[in-house]
Amino acid sequence: TDVQPDVIVSIHPLLNHVTIKALQDANLHIPFLTVVTDLVSIHYSWFAPGADAYIVPTERAKELYLARGLDSERVHVLGMPIDPKFTRPTESKQELQRKFGLEPGLPVVLLVGGGDGAGGLQDAVRAISRAHLPVQLLIITGRNRRLYAYLQRIKISFHVPVKVFGFVQNMPEMMRASDVIITKAGPGTINEALACNLPIILSGYVPGQEEGNVEFVLKNDVGIMAHDTIELVDGLRRLVKPGSATMR
Repeated sequence: TDVQPDVIVSIHPLLNHVTIKALQDANLHIPFLTVVTDLVSIHYSWFAPGADAYIVPTERAKELYLARGLDSERVHVLGMPIDPKFTRPTESKQELQRKFGLEPGLPVVLLVGGGDGAGGLQDAVRAISRAHLPVQLLIITGRNRRLYAYLQRIKISFHVPVKVFGFVQNMPEMMRASDVIITKAGPGTINEALACNLPIILSGYVPGQEEGNVEFVLKNDVGIMAHDTIELVDGLRRLVKPGSATMR
């Protein structure tokens, strides 16, 4: 073939078994690494035997690997790979808030629905607005253009200041300008928020696949799980209360 890689890295569980088998069948000795992007609830395909190294994000993930009988010398806890920009602030929070036209002194809540704008964003925004919480909202609708247009159209009716964005490429700045993030339990967003020291309110999760991410957030005391909008509003009220750890 035209492609002769020095190493193969897999970041998707469903590719592991077939890749390993293809290498074995072709008698190719190319190092194969699998980088696990689930924090705790690991899809069985991540455990494909025959990889040269398994890169996992947490100690709990390593325990699950070892319980499957895999060689401990091949399992390495290196954390979740994220964009280095999340760990390298270039401007202060106050500078970033001015950059986004935010009101000084008012807690900033970042609502993220993922790249496709899923995750109950609309319900969360309405609940926060109805509660008249002393906050301002940065809303990221991702690629959901219909939701973006809808929120832009009705934001004047909200009882809190609102700024709406579609798909953005400056998420590190968005997070560092904020005081709290509301998001579904995707492992990438969770780790990006942790890198920015941003308290997390989880508003939903994919059963099975993301349940371990919820467990990770709760066990490490870096956020809370809101099962409905009532819990979301109550949790947000506690986090932005003057004197809380979030607002110090």
